[in-house]
Amino acid sequence: MFYKSIPRLIYHYTNVDTLVKIIENQELWLFSCLGMNDLYDTVWYEKTVVNWLKQKNKTEDCFGTDIITSICEAALTKVYLERRWPFAICFCSQGDLLSQWRAYGKDGKGVSIGFDPFILGANMMPIDEAVSLGDKDTGDGSFFLIDLLYSMKSINTITERCFHWIFDPLLEKIRKEKDMDNFVEKFGDEIWGMAIIFASFIQRAGLFIKNTCFKEEKEWRLMSFPDSYFSNQKAVPKNDSINSITINDKTTKYYISYNFEDMQCEGLIKEIILGPKFDGNRSMLKSLLSIGALQAIKIRDSKIPYI
Repeated sequence: MFYKSIPRLIYHYTNVDTLVKIIENQELWLFSCLGMNDLYDTVWYEKTVVNWLKQKNKTEDCFGTDIITSICEAALTKVYLERRWPFAICFCSQGDLLSQWRAYGKDGKGVSIGFDPFILGANMMPIDEAVSLGDKDTGDGSFFLIDLLYSMKSINTITERCFHWIFDPLLEKIRKEKDMDNFVEKFGDEIWGMAIIFASFIQRAGLFIKNTCFKEEKEWRLMSFPDSYFSNQKAVPKNDSINSITINDKTTKYYISYNFEDMQCEGLIKEIILGPKFDGNRSMLKSLLSIGALQAIKIRDSKIPYI
C-alpha cells in the first residue's frame, strides 16, 4: 500500500529557543509517549475497541464469539499494563494553522519548522502496515514516519480486519467441533494467546489513531521503538540511546535523539514560518541561518493577521 498523498513539507510548531537548539545541534528529540497527551489517544481507541467487541458479541450468533470477545477485553488490560511505549515527535501537514499556533507555537509567538518528509530518513509507513508490525520489529531502534488516522469508518475497518485475521481460523475450527462440553478447557489457552496478539495489534494501532474531533490537527508522527520497557507506573531505560531531562526540577522526561548527520539528512529543513505574534530576534535568526547549507532555508511570516 502507498500513501495517497504526501505533503511537500511537514511542520513542527515550537518556540524560538527550541528552533535554535534543533539547528545548532542538528537533531530532533523524540519523547516517550508515556509522558505525552498521546497517552489519552491510545486509551480512547482501546475503549472504542471494547465497545466494538461488546457490539460484536450481541450481533454474532457463532458459538464461542462471546467467550473470545470477553477474553479479548481481559487481554487488552494486560497488554496496556505491560506495553512498550514508543518515542515520538509530532508534525502537521500545514505550516500556518491557527489552532497549531495557539497550542504548540507559543500562542503565535513561536515558529513552525518545515521539514522535507522524503529526506527525513524514516520509513514511510501507511497505517495498516504500521499496525501489522509485530513484536519482532519492536526495539530495533529504527524510525518511521506516519500520518494519523481520524475516520471512524477506517478505524472500525482496522479493528474488524485485525479481529477476523486473527480469530477466523479458530472460529472455523470451533464450528467443526462436536463436543462443546469442555470448550474452555480445550480452546482456552489458544484463545488467550490469540487475544494477546489481537490486543498487541490494537495497542500499536492506538498510537496512530485519534478521535475525529482532532482531525484539523492533520498530524504526522516520527516514531521509534527502542529496546526499552515502559510501564504505566515508571520508566526503566534499558538502552544507552535513551536520555533524560528534568523539567522544573521535578518532572523527568525520557527522549531519544534523531541526529540529522547520522541520518544523512542534509537539506532536511526547507523553511521556517514566523508566528503571527513572533517575538524572537529576526536578526539573530538570519545570522544563524547564514552558514553553509542553512542559507537555503527560507524564512517567511505567517499569513494569519492576528490571534
